[in-house]
Amino acid sequence: MKTAFALILVAFLLAGCTQTGAPQQAPDSGEKSANNYAAETPETAGPIEAPSAGNGAEIENNTTGPIGEQQDSDAKPPDRTSDNAISGNDADSSAREKCSREFAPEFGAEPYYRGPLFDAHFHMPVVSMMYPGMTDPILDKDVGLEQILCTFDEEGVSGAIAFFIADSRDIEGALEKAHEIVQKSGRNVRLFLMPTNLDADTLRKIDETAPGLFKGYGEIAFYTPYLAGSSPDDSRFSEIYRIAAGNGAIVMMHPDKTQKSSVENALKKNPGVKFLLHGFEIENDVGGLMDKYPNVYFSLDSATLYAMEGLFMMGPESKFTSMFRQTFDSRLKEKVSKWKGLIKKHPDRFMWGTDKGVKWHYGEEMSMLMEEFGRAFIARLDPEVQEGFAHRNAEELFSG
Repeated sequence: MKTAFALILVAFLLAGCTQTGAPQQAPDSGEKSANNYAAETPETAGPIEAPSAGNGAEIENNTTGPIGEQQDSDAKPPDRTSDNAISGNDADSSAREKCSREFAPEFGAEPYYRGPLFDAHFHMPVVSMMYPGMTDPILDKDVGLEQILCTFDEEGVSGAIAFFIADSRDIEGALEKAHEIVQKSGRNVRLFLMPTNLDADTLRKIDETAPGLFKGYGEIAFYTPYLAGSSPDDSRFSEIYRIAAGNGAIVMMHPDKTQKSSVENALKKNPGVKFLLHGFEIENDVGGLMDKYPNVYFSLDSATLYAMEGLFMMGPESKFTSMFRQTFDSRLKEKVSKWKGLIKKHPDRFMWGTDKGVKWHYGEEMSMLMEEFGRAFIARLDPEVQEGFAHRNAEELFSG
C-alpha cells in the first residue's frame, strides 16, 4: 500500500472494538480460537478520511457518501454486486494456472451432480497470530492462499463466500491482505467481514475507506459462549443491519437454540437486508421463516449435513473421516429425505457450502470427501433445483 493510504488507515490502530460474532467452534473444545475470541472494549476509534484521488489507494471509492449521514432517498447504495466494485491489477489471477483433478468417487453412490459448485460457507484462515495460544490456521503459514484457490479449482468450485477476520491492531494490514485475496481469486471469492472485534463505527470506517471490498458481514455466531445472552435483534446488532441496509451488504448469522423469535424480529425489521443463516439450531425453523420472509436464505454445510456431534470441529481428523466413511450412505439418505422437499418448495433460497475452518479441513482428503457428499446430495434433488442449490442461488445473492 502506498504511504498516504497507510497514514489514512493508521487511525485504525487505535480503533475501539466490541465483540459481535465468531465462526463455528465447539464451546468445550478447550482450544483458543480467534474465531471465538472476545476482546476487551477499548476507546472508540477516531475519525478516518476516505482515500482521495491520487493517493495510491487501490480500491475504487463508489459510495454516495459517508455511512450514517442522511442521504438522498433516491440515492443507490454502493454496488457490492459488480466485479468493478474492486479495482486493481488482475495479473495474479489471470496468470495463475488452474489446478485440476479427476472426480474419482470413493463410495460409488451414483448418481453424482457434475456441474459447478459455489461454497457458500467458507472460513478464510486468519491473517496473523491475534493472541498467544491461538489455534486458528494462519493464511500463507499453515494454509496457503494458492492452496485454497487450487483446491477450489479441483473441486469445481467457481466461487465462495469467505469469512474474514480483521485484527483491530492492524486494520491496514488486514485490508491489504483482503484486497490481495480478491485480486488473486479473480474476484470469485466474496469476502464477508467478521465483526468479531469491531464495533459499528469501525465497520462504517472500513466501508468508507474500502467500499465494495467486503460483500457482507458475518459469520455472527450467536451459539458461542462469547455471545451468551445476546440475541439477533439486540440493538448492537441492529446497528450492523442498518449499515448493511445502507451499503447493500449481506448479513450471515448462526443463531443459537430458542432464537427463532429474535431472528424473526430481525428479518421483519430489516426487510431490505438479505440474511444468510446456517446451523442445526435453526434448521427446523428455517422453512417457516422462508414462508413468511423473502429476505432469508440458508446454506447446507457441515453444521447440518455432517457435524457428527462436534467431530467436524473438534476432530481428530482420523476419527471424523472414519465415522464419515462408515455413515456415508445412511447419512446421505437421511439428509436428502429431510431437505429435498424444502429445497423444492423454496428453490432459490438454499445453497451448498462446506464450513471449512479448522486446519485439517483444507487438506486433500477432506476436500474429496466433502465434494463427493455434496455432489451425491445434489444429484438426488429434483433436477430443476440442482443448479440453483449447487451454485446459482449463491451467485444471485450478489446480483441485486
